[in-house]
Amino acid sequence: METLMKFLIENYIYFAFVAVLLILALIGYIVDTTKTNKLKKEYAKTQEEKSDIPLATFDNSVKIGETVNKMASKDATSVKEQPKNVPTNEDNTPKINVNK
Repeated sequence: METLMKFLIENYIYFAFVAVLLILALIGYIVDTTKTNKLKKEYAKTQEEKSDIPLATFDNSVKIGETVNKMASKDATSVKEQPKNVPTNEDNTPKINVNK
């Protein structure tokens, strides 16, 4: 027992250094796990918000062309038409006057 105490007294600096390293590693582990859990919770919350968006239902009896036409007609009703007096180029794009 006396030799053990003598060894500890002579080499206490090494034990203190190892103890400090272990304490820092433990603190780093705790911080990392709490941050990871927090990020997982935030990610799950955003996934729940995204899942509230209604998904399209697929009908196997409808052909792709019909679906595209239906979608195009829905989009066309929501888009405002350009005024008729807008000057256009040869390719039907509106002329832009940059010298205003």
